[in-house]
Amino acid sequence: QQARDATNEAVRGLGLPRHDMFNTVYPLVVSYMTQHGSGEYYTPTSLARLMVAEKFVPGMRAMDPSCGSGTFLVEMVNAIVERMATSLERTKAVACLAGADKNPLAVFMTTVNLIVVLRRAGIVDSFPTLILDDALFLADPQATSGLDLVIGNPPWIVLGGIENKAYKARLKQLAIDLGIYVGGKNASNLEIAVLFFYKFLDHVKPGMWIFFLLPNSIITGSQHDKARIFGGFDAIHAWRFSRQPFKIHSICLAGRKATANSPFDYQFPFTLVNVQEGSGEEPAFTKAGSDIYEPCSIETRDGGTRAISVGRLIPSEKVKHILPRGKSPYARLFYKGAQIFPRTMFFVDVTRGTNRHVDSRVSITPSIMVQAKKLGRWNFLPYQVSHVEPQYIFKIAKSTFLVPFQLVQPLDAFLPCVVNGTSGGIEVVDDERLLPGAATHMALLQSAFASNLKPGAAHTSLREIINYQNCLANPRQGARMKVVYNGGGSIVKGALIEGDVIVDYSMFYCPVASRDEGHYLVAYLNAPSLTSSVKLVGSTGFHGSLRNIVKHPLDFPWPLYDEGNPLHVEVARLGQRLSLATRAIMVENKATRIGGEDDEGTRMKLQHAIFDDDRVKPALAEIDVLVRQVIEDAERSRS
Repeated sequence: QQARDATNEAVRGLGLPRHDMFNTVYPLVVSYMTQHGSGEYYTPTSLARLMVAEKFVPGMRAMDPSCGSGTFLVEMVNAIVERMATSLERTKAVACLAGADKNPLAVFMTTVNLIVVLRRAGIVDSFPTLILDDALFLADPQATSGLDLVIGNPPWIVLGGIENKAYKARLKQLAIDLGIYVGGKNASNLEIAVLFFYKFLDHVKPGMWIFFLLPNSIITGSQHDKARIFGGFDAIHAWRFSRQPFKIHSICLAGRKATANSPFDYQFPFTLVNVQEGSGEEPAFTKAGSDIYEPCSIETRDGGTRAISVGRLIPSEKVKHILPRGKSPYARLFYKGAQIFPRTMFFVDVTRGTNRHVDSRVSITPSIMVQAKKLGRWNFLPYQVSHVEPQYIFKIAKSTFLVPFQLVQPLDAFLPCVVNGTSGGIEVVDDERLLPGAATHMALLQSAFASNLKPGAAHTSLREIINYQNCLANPRQGARMKVVYNGGGSIVKGALIEGDVIVDYSMFYCPVASRDEGHYLVAYLNAPSLTSSVKLVGSTGFHGSLRNIVKHPLDFPWPLYDEGNPLHVEVARLGQRLSLATRAIMVENKATRIGGEDDEGTRMKLQHAIFDDDRVKPALAEIDVLVRQVIEDAERSRS
């Protein structure tokens, strides 16, 4: 109170604004003070005003649980002043407001902002309740129970970004308790803001709203498949932006607390909010038309009455364009490639017959083909030239050199491995089993690796890295025919590769029994309808683009190849025809090799040439028709 009185006195007689004075400054100050990204993103005043106008009615018990510098509280005070005529009404309504933040600076800035706006309005005997506490773990949760509205912009930071281990464990347990925790690799991507959305169901009255500005991953990310069940809510609607006002893809999401235990309707109104240039530095926000979104998939239990996982939300008119859903039997036959890393240590350029001292060895230098611009601590060359026995040079398939229907070229890599004479698979061996040149070179690499490890690294051996999860020594790597596709990127690309080629971790691979089966799979993987379906069902990242492809191509029931099925044979024939056509296009474009500094540009030009070619376009359209026919035929056979 003393601080409030002192601030009150200090601002007396000043020109007083009606908005949050610190909203652009506060996130920068907090991030600097905490020495890392705190998840604080300022809310443009015009957007906060629009959100307040949408849900806030003066007299409501309303709270911002992560108030920052007080943007939403200030706008609610302004709404009270504008919509209530008498001093008594305004005084009572202001006292119904509350804000919380665990940062003392936030509470101080909010206090200053509120003093300024209240003094300007002539309200001196009423003040919102401000709580210096973590709203997810309030010491006195009853103090903020029975709310009519919870509104704000909670921190945009993922669970994996929390540095304090004890606090991270506490947040994880809260997510489990709230029923929204998705384990495995997705666990670290859980948004803390989503915890706020669910936690405050405990504080709001039935039939009342929670309205937050949130990262878009709440509707698109697989880490939020359980959050999209929306248990405890009976209505959800959202605002999407015509262009993104933040670096992170975002939406405004409103949820109404359920008044009864009734089935949830997974139809979501999405309102378009136009983002235009404003009169000042901030953009202007105006509501426009709306459309309906729905999940791309819903996994259920108890005879379909209980949702246990809800897929990405997409416009309803696009749902019909997704291929029928269901696991392909090929899902268990595709494997992830080997992690050949650090790349500058293992990928090599080979010069044969240049070593005058030991004719049986080859000269190797770090490959210019994989020296990426951003390698972090591995941005150095561990050696200039070395001499190793040729049996330790292996061919590696990387997605960087994959285009539709073709692997342009494999790369050479030195590996401390031998080929198992019985299985044909790869065996990672110790230095004692290596020939002298390879043993000396491997010792050099291990020394360079160890000297550049970060403190506390989980893996200290290069052999552990390259054979992570046994992906290098997997006997299936020894298959002479494999179908591969890329695990990341914007389109799905598949190719049949033959010979002794190891697949790296940027791709998935499946050994095939025949070329016909290979072409059958390759045709499916390159079907435009598969890429469009994967884009609709896959998770998106911070910027709204597809996060990864991973095993999504196998989330559609593509059946095992049956040489007695005419449709399958026709698909294989088309796949073979297109493989030959794309090979011809590569030769015509003098792109049988990709190398140098602009390898990405070369690959993209080659892809455009393939897609624009008159030999390819009609055949891809045929494949699309056949792919849907094959899947629907397989589904009918199963039923």
